[in-house]
Amino acid sequence: MLAARNALDSIIGDVVRREGFEDTHDRAAFVGVSQGAIVALDAVASGRRQVGALVSFAGLLPPQPRKAIIGIR
Repeated sequence: MLAARNALDSIIGDVVRREGFEDTHDRAAFVGVSQGAIVALDAVASGRRQVGALVSFAGLLPPQPRKAIIGIR
């Protein structure tokens, strides 16, 4: 899961910068199917990414570290 997190964060960071979404996260959506849904759910639930919408098909939320769930940093 760590490798998927790092890859997604790198790709999304590049796209956000390239497309000019740095200050407009509410205008972006994550849509994922199966494993894509898992990494999208993880990115939002962990607090690493804020988006205006999240659509998940046939995915599940992977277990989160307790601190991520209750907001302790």
